[in-house]
Amino acid sequence: MIQQPIHNLLKRCLVIGLLSTIFLMQSCRQETLLEENKIIENRQWRYADKAIFKVQVNNHQVPYNLFVNFRHTASYRYANLFVLIHQINPDKKRVTRRLEFTLAHPDGQWIGLGSGNIINYQAVVKKQFQFPANGIYYFEIEQNMRDNPLKEILDVGLTIAPFKAQ
Repeated sequence: MIQQPIHNLLKRCLVIGLLSTIFLMQSCRQETLLEENKIIENRQWRYADKAIFKVQVNNHQVPYNLFVNFRHTASYRYANLFVLIHQINPDKKRVTRRLEFTLAHPDGQWIGLGSGNIINYQAVVKKQFQFPANGIYYFEIEQNMRDNPLKEILDVGLTIAPFKAQ
Protein backbone atom coordinates (compact mmCIF):
# COMPACT_ATOMS: atom_id res chain seq x y z
CA MET A 1 0.00 0.00 0.00
CA ILE A 2 2.82 2.38 0.65
CA GLN A 3 4.19 1.60 -2.80
CA GLN A 4 1.18 3.14 -4.63
CA PRO A 5 1.78 6.72 -3.31
CA ILE A 6 5.48 6.41 -4.10
CA HIS A 7 4.66 5.15 -7.58
CA ASN A 8 2.26 8.09 -8.15
CA LEU A 9 4.87 10.52 -6.83
CA LEU A 10 7.51 9.09 -9.16
CA LYS A 11 5.12 9.37 -12.13
CA ARG A 12 4.37 13.00 -11.26
CA CYS A 13 8.07 13.82 -10.91
CA LEU A 14 8.81 12.14 -14.22
CA VAL A 15 6.03 14.05 -16.00
CA ILE A 16 7.10 17.36 -14.43
CA GLY A 17 10.72 16.70 -15.35
CA LEU A 18 9.79 15.80 -18.93
CA LEU A 19 7.59 18.89 -19.34
CA SER A 20 10.33 21.10 -17.85
CA THR A 21 12.88 19.68 -20.26
CA ILE A 22 10.58 20.25 -23.25
CA PHE A 23 9.88 23.82 -22.09
CA LEU A 24 13.60 24.57 -21.65
CA MET A 25 14.43 23.13 -25.06
CA GLN A 26 11.69 25.23 -26.69
CA SER A 27 12.77 28.43 -24.94
CA CYS A 28 16.46 27.88 -25.76
CA ARG A 29 15.81 27.16 -29.42
CA GLN A 30 16.23 30.40 -31.34
CA GLU A 31 14.87 30.91 -34.79
CA THR A 32 15.88 33.14 -37.65
CA LEU A 33 13.88 36.36 -37.36
CA LEU A 34 14.18 37.32 -41.01
CA GLU A 35 15.55 35.97 -44.25
CA GLU A 36 14.20 38.05 -47.10
CA ASN A 37 15.43 39.46 -50.40
CA LYS A 38 13.90 42.26 -52.48
CA ILE A 39 14.16 42.22 -56.28
CA ILE A 40 15.69 45.28 -57.92
CA GLU A 41 13.60 46.23 -60.95
CA ASN A 42 15.42 46.02 -64.30
CA ARG A 43 18.79 45.53 -62.54
CA GLN A 44 18.87 49.27 -61.82
CA TRP A 45 19.03 50.22 -58.16
CA ARG A 46 18.00 53.85 -57.72
CA TYR A 47 18.58 55.97 -54.62
CA ALA A 48 14.83 56.16 -54.06
CA ASP A 49 14.40 52.35 -54.27
CA LYS A 50 15.13 51.42 -50.68
CA ALA A 51 14.79 47.76 -49.75
CA ILE A 52 12.54 47.84 -46.66
CA PHE A 53 12.29 44.97 -44.18
CA LYS A 54 9.91 44.64 -41.22
CA VAL A 55 10.93 42.54 -38.20
CA GLN A 56 8.92 41.59 -35.11
CA VAL A 57 11.19 41.16 -32.06
CA ASN A 58 9.59 39.31 -29.15
CA ASN A 59 12.70 38.71 -27.03
CA HIS A 60 15.18 41.57 -27.20
CA GLN A 61 17.59 39.75 -24.88
CA VAL A 62 18.51 37.18 -27.53
CA PRO A 63 21.69 38.05 -29.49
CA TYR A 64 21.53 37.94 -33.30
CA ASN A 65 23.86 38.26 -36.26
CA LEU A 66 22.66 40.63 -38.99
CA PHE A 67 23.70 39.91 -42.58
CA VAL A 68 23.14 41.76 -45.83
CA ASN A 69 22.67 39.78 -49.02
CA PHE A 70 23.41 41.04 -52.52
CA ARG A 71 22.99 39.32 -55.86
CA HIS A 72 24.63 40.96 -58.85
CA THR A 73 25.69 40.01 -62.34
CA ALA A 74 29.27 39.54 -63.49
CA SER A 75 28.78 42.79 -65.45
CA TYR A 76 28.67 44.86 -62.25
CA ARG A 77 31.29 47.58 -62.82
CA TYR A 78 32.78 47.95 -59.35
CA ALA A 79 34.75 45.94 -56.80
CA ASN A 80 32.78 47.45 -53.93
CA LEU A 81 29.33 48.63 -52.92
CA PHE A 82 28.44 51.46 -50.51
CA VAL A 83 25.04 51.34 -48.80
CA LEU A 84 23.16 53.20 -46.11
CA ILE A 85 21.41 50.96 -43.60
CA HIS A 86 18.68 52.65 -41.62
CA GLN A 87 17.30 50.96 -38.50
CA ILE A 88 14.00 52.35 -37.22
CA ASN A 89 13.21 51.20 -33.68
CA PRO A 90 9.72 50.77 -32.17
CA ASP A 91 10.12 54.18 -30.48
CA LYS A 92 10.72 55.65 -33.99
CA LYS A 93 14.39 56.38 -33.20
CA ARG A 94 16.37 56.12 -36.44
CA VAL A 95 19.98 54.92 -36.60
CA THR A 96 21.84 55.14 -39.92
CA ARG A 97 25.17 53.54 -40.84
CA ARG A 98 27.11 53.90 -44.08
CA LEU A 99 28.92 50.68 -44.95
CA GLU A 100 31.22 49.55 -47.71
CA PHE A 101 31.23 45.97 -48.91
CA THR A 102 34.11 44.58 -50.95
CA LEU A 103 32.63 42.39 -53.68
CA ALA A 104 35.82 41.52 -55.57
CA HIS A 105 39.47 40.81 -54.86
CA PRO A 106 42.11 43.20 -56.28
CA ASP A 107 42.62 40.79 -59.20
CA GLY A 108 38.92 41.14 -60.14
CA GLN A 109 37.83 37.73 -58.85
CA TRP A 110 34.37 37.93 -57.24
CA ILE A 111 34.25 37.18 -53.52
CA GLY A 112 30.69 35.84 -53.50
CA LEU A 113 29.52 32.48 -54.74
CA GLY A 114 28.79 32.39 -58.44
CA SER A 115 26.65 30.37 -60.73
CA GLY A 116 27.12 31.40 -64.33
CA ASN A 117 26.68 35.14 -64.61
CA ILE A 118 25.12 35.60 -61.14
CA ILE A 119 27.10 36.21 -57.96
CA ASN A 120 25.61 35.79 -54.46
CA TYR A 121 27.27 37.76 -51.70
CA GLN A 122 26.54 37.80 -47.96
CA ALA A 123 28.32 39.81 -45.27
CA VAL A 124 27.92 40.30 -41.54
CA VAL A 125 26.70 43.78 -40.59
CA LYS A 126 26.47 43.20 -36.82
CA LYS A 127 27.59 40.31 -34.63
CA GLN A 128 25.94 39.41 -31.34
CA PHE A 129 23.49 42.28 -31.78
CA GLN A 130 20.76 42.67 -29.18
CA PHE A 131 17.72 44.73 -30.02
CA PRO A 132 17.10 47.54 -27.50
CA ALA A 133 13.47 46.55 -26.85
CA ASN A 134 10.69 44.26 -28.03
CA GLY A 135 8.51 45.50 -30.86
CA ILE A 136 8.47 46.10 -34.61
CA TYR A 137 11.68 47.25 -36.30
CA TYR A 138 12.21 48.43 -39.84
CA PHE A 139 15.45 48.18 -41.76
CA GLU A 140 15.97 50.14 -44.97
CA ILE A 141 18.90 49.47 -47.26
CA GLU A 142 19.67 52.06 -49.91
CA GLN A 143 22.50 52.20 -52.38
CA ASN A 144 25.02 54.99 -51.77
CA MET A 145 27.24 54.85 -54.84
CA ARG A 146 27.81 57.73 -57.26
CA ASP A 147 25.83 56.04 -60.03
CA ASN A 148 22.08 56.54 -59.98
CA PRO A 149 20.81 54.10 -61.00
CA LEU A 150 23.40 51.53 -60.00
CA LYS A 151 23.31 48.87 -62.69
CA GLU A 152 23.53 45.06 -62.51
CA ILE A 153 22.26 44.61 -58.94
CA LEU A 154 19.59 41.89 -58.99
CA ASP A 155 18.39 41.89 -55.42
CA VAL A 156 19.15 43.06 -51.90
CA GLY A 157 18.35 41.16 -48.73
CA LEU A 158 18.59 41.02 -44.99
CA THR A 159 19.06 37.99 -42.75
CA ILE A 160 18.71 38.17 -38.97
CA ALA A 161 19.80 34.85 -37.48
CA PRO A 162 20.52 33.76 -33.90
CA PHE A 163 24.09 34.21 -32.76
CA LYS A 164 25.74 30.87 -32.19
CA ALA A 165 28.92 30.73 -30.10
CA GLN A 166 31.64 28.79 -31.85
